[in-house]
Amino acid sequence: MFHVDYLGSVGTRRVFPDKEALDGLAAFDESFPEKGHDEMSTLALLDDAGTPATSTSNGPHYYSFVIGATLPVADAAERLALACAAG
Repeated sequence: MFHVDYLGSVGTRRVFPDKEALDGLAAFDESFPEKGHDEMSTLALLDDAGTPATSTSNGPHYYSFVIGATLPVADAAERLALACAAG
């Protein structure tokens, strides 16, 4: 569910996060909890506060360093090859 929203926004994401997105990272500024959070609330926090402050290398607006595969299928193939080589 989270990944579908993220992948759907790749073509329209900014090259660099705006001030509002960077300010939203303050949601991660918390004391270390005595007990961990459940998985879904953790993923929701990462998506709500973290995703707006990320850039993507799979979209048309990324003009940075050459970092390897940029197409999702090529990225997946690379990870599969690395997993096979490690096994």
